[in-house]
Amino acid sequence: MQVNEYIKLGGIALGATAGVFVSYKIYKSIQAKRTEKKALNEYKKEVNTSNLQHSPADFATMADAIYSALNQTWNDDEEAVYNVLRQLKNKDEWLALVKAFGLRKRGYDWFEDKMRLPAYIANGLETWEMKKVRDILSKIGVAV
Repeated sequence: MQVNEYIKLGGIALGATAGVFVSYKIYKSIQAKRTEKKALNEYKKEVNTSNLQHSPADFATMADAIYSALNQTWNDDEEAVYNVLRQLKNKDEWLALVKAFGLRKRGYDWFEDKMRLPAYIANGLETWEMKKVRDILSKIGVAV
């Protein structure tokens, strides 16, 4: 093979890799939107504040911790997400955390979307990591 053929093959390989990466990001975005849509009615409910063991400032800090943990380019900190979710004692605390999180940007300048907490977590974690999230939240009666 000549040098030009190697360059062509390299270009094809690079293009294929970029295509797979973009396709994966689109898939994760669609998956996150489905997760949010599925649970949207749940988050519209009012929080029963008498069931809260944390202050609004605590929920804001927890929301920021999840955002920081999943707002990494390559090295998300899923353990930080699990640790925050383990602090929640009931469904009202989950709803308070979702409200404290609000809508936040997830993605890159060219591929960015605003998401609520359930979609943000689903977008940031792999399938097996989401299973652990579901296991943690199911203990307090929350399904995502």
